Amino acid sequence: MISARNKKRLGAGLIAVTALGAAFATSSNGPAHADPKQPSALVGVGSDTIQDVMNAFAGTTNGAYFTPLHSTVANGSVQEVSFDAIPPAGTASMCINTKNNGPLFTRPNGSGAGVKALSDAFNGVGWTGASYTDSNNVVHSCASTLVQLSGQIDFARSSSGPGADTANHGLTYVPIARDAVSFAFYRPDGGTTVDTLSAAQLHALYTSAGTAPVDLGVGVNFIPCAVNSGSGTWKFFLGAGQANFTDTQGSTAGSLCGGRLEENDGTALKARADGLTSFANVEFVVPFSAASFTAKSNGVALGAPPLSVKLGAINGDNNAGGGANLGFPVSGTAPNVVPNGSFYDAATFGRNVYVVLPTSVANPTNVNLSKAPREIFVNDATLNGNTAVICQSAAQTIAHTFGFTSISTAGECGSKAHTADWVTGP
Repeated sequence: MISARNKKRLGAGLIAVTALGAAFATSSNGPAHADPKQPSALVGVGSDTIQDVMNAFAGTTNGAYFTPLHSTVANGSVQEVSFDAIPPAGTASMCINTKNNGPLFTRPNGSGAGVKALSDAFNGVGWTGASYTDSNNVVHSCASTLVQLSGQIDFARSSSGPGADTANHGLTYVPIARDAVSFAFYRPDGGTTVDTLSAAQLHALYTSAGTAPVDLGVGVNFIPCAVNSGSGTWKFFLGAGQANFTDTQGSTAGSLCGGRLEENDGTALKARADGLTSFANVEFVVPFSAASFTAKSNGVALGAPPLSVKLGAINGDNNAGGGANLGFPVSGTAPNVVPNGSFYDAATFGRNVYVVLPTSVANPTNVNLSKAPREIFVNDATLNGNTAVICQSAAQTIAHTFGFTSISTAGECGSKAHTADWVTGP
């Protein structure tokens, strides 16, 4: 069960956003959210999972206004803004322009793409996002060649942690809140569903050959769905519970689902399953962020999942078939879904989410440099009393509203201890 502390914080956040939404809701004729317009702000790209809370930290999302995070006047009074992983409501193109007079380039969709774009921006490497292919396999051009992103991106959003850190320590992954990952499930024929699986069963499901629905011996067959390969939620799920299966295995197993889905999209899961009418007695599953499910179910983020799409429980959280029975990651029904704090705190399917900065920004040799991003994101005794603005109570209350919980380890939120190599390659 969620702790009284987290219930109180989440409830306070929901009350605040309801009041703010009523007072400041956008016109019914306008978009619920558009890309940011503050060209002097710190610009973030990447993860779908944390884009809505980062939009709230920037001042507005889904018709509600929030007090934006910013550095002090002494450090330039700089805000942060985020560009969504896919076009937000009222925006059709995947092409974005993040700074005045900057180039058009394709939105980095997912944690991996965001970190790669950040790496390219700080290393002078051309970003491959000069064009993109839409859902109808039509290619659209944002630029004619590789795009130089120097000065166009300041941080990346990531829902998965740092990778290899061997020599250059180019990136710093700064934890900002706590999330959890489970599986969303849907049965198109309306029959009895199975709402509980173990890590071992998920491993068997996503390492299957992908040629037929998988019988796990629980009375219904399963079709697993994969999500976009750059997704941090997908990357985390590949290794959660010591599952250790690969993207290739997961994609092969998910081929019966008809191709990868955009992450954290319950409507897409239902639509895909409803379109595959040749299968009988099957339940479709896909990895899903608990925080995203909560925020969307409660209406504070766009994309509420259909009521027939639910979030499953995990009993037996390791791939050997044993381990803890975590139960459900959330409880309650829309629009009053709340996190299960013990699930979020679990080392297996609970996870931190991150703002990723160049290490030269997060921990500069010259402490007089990069003060604004450090004040907002990084614990620094000289700038923010050793608690980053994003980790202070006002910001954390907003994070709770969007389905996240606070990181329980003292000093971990805002820590600059987690470094990794630059991401290179195509």
